[in-house]
Amino acid sequence: MRHLKKCAVYVGLATFGLLSLMCPAARAEIAYIWPAGQAGNQNFAGSVGMTFVVNQPIQVTSLGVFDHLGDGISGTLTSKVWDVGTGTSLAEATFTNADPGTLIGSARLKTIPTITLSPGSYRIASSGHSAIDLLYNPATNTTTDDGAGSISFTGGRAFNATPGDFPNGDDAGGFYGGGTFEFISNPLPPATFNGDVIAYESGAPGSGTQNFNGSAGMDFVVNEPIFVSALGAFDTGQDGLNRPITVEIYARNDNGTPEDFADDTGGAILASHVLSGSADALVGGSRFASIGNVRLEPGAYTINAHGYGEGELFANAADAIAKRINDGGGALSFVGRSRFCFDGGDCTSYPLTADAGPANRYAAGTFAFTPVPEPSTWALAACGFAAACFCRRRRR
Repeated sequence: MRHLKKCAVYVGLATFGLLSLMCPAARAEIAYIWPAGQAGNQNFAGSVGMTFVVNQPIQVTSLGVFDHLGDGISGTLTSKVWDVGTGTSLAEATFTNADPGTLIGSARLKTIPTITLSPGSYRIASSGHSAIDLLYNPATNTTTDDGAGSISFTGGRAFNATPGDFPNGDDAGGFYGGGTFEFISNPLPPATFNGDVIAYESGAPGSGTQNFNGSAGMDFVVNEPIFVSALGAFDTGQDGLNRPITVEIYARNDNGTPEDFADDTGGAILASHVLSGSADALVGGSRFASIGNVRLEPGAYTINAHGYGEGELFANAADAIAKRINDGGGALSFVGRSRFCFDGGDCTSYPLTADAGPANRYAAGTFAFTPVPEPSTWALAACGFAAACFCRRRRR
């Protein structure tokens, strides 16, 4: 739930001269939020947590808890962020009747000393819910904000009967009305190729370590029509592609159930290009070639690459490669999973085998894109005489 819309100001010239207007500064996102006045439904004092994956570094500035009916905290509720790999608590906040925090929707939030979460898996948890401070389970009225793809929501839930302990007992998918957090995503502008946003960005210098001659794919969803103008391939060491690398975009036959991700299949190949050598432009750690404008309509897709192997290594999640994803102002969503194909030989087929997250797990294939232009909306009254402010609402 982004607090403010992105806004660009167009200034008009009139007899009164040039007006210089500024749009409000961006503020933090709230990862999980519930509608105002939302009722809880479960008396459970233990710890309940939701797993999320950080795709690129974020700063967590506040922690929060679900407030049954939004009418204040009666007992004591605790919110914690945990590192899933180590089971270590990284930050916590306590909410009481005397010090309940700030109400936003049906969440109470408190500022904490800012912590930075690096790419990896984490769990936001709450505990102390009671017959008065009810837990909301399952939390069907949950809105999420991924911070322009900075985090992914895996749908994984876990619990522990002991309040305050690491929630490590697997629960079904979905959400709890329990813990939440406020965060600031990477403020750096996205990398571009010929002015178009690069969806999967790999930094330089950077080298891969995996000699893998299969195909490696990452899933994304198009929320509004886009033009794909270029395809790119990660160049290990940025010294030229020593093997021909094929990059392609598949239409993905999405079965609509995240837990059955592995049952998704590839459809038609909508864009494809083979890159090799050092003639193609290098942006960060990847080389890009223009392909014209391939229009993608809203739907599910996979960016796939094959041809890597001895002499041209690609980067997997454990490699120390700076990677981030850019959604073009909400035009794309990244679903937080990846996939590969390996049959013991040079696999060039659609990658059917499910891999883990994050959404930008591989430094391999990528693409540059721009949203299909839409008619501008002008709001002269909102921005003052002789100027117009056009605000483009993020789409979630």
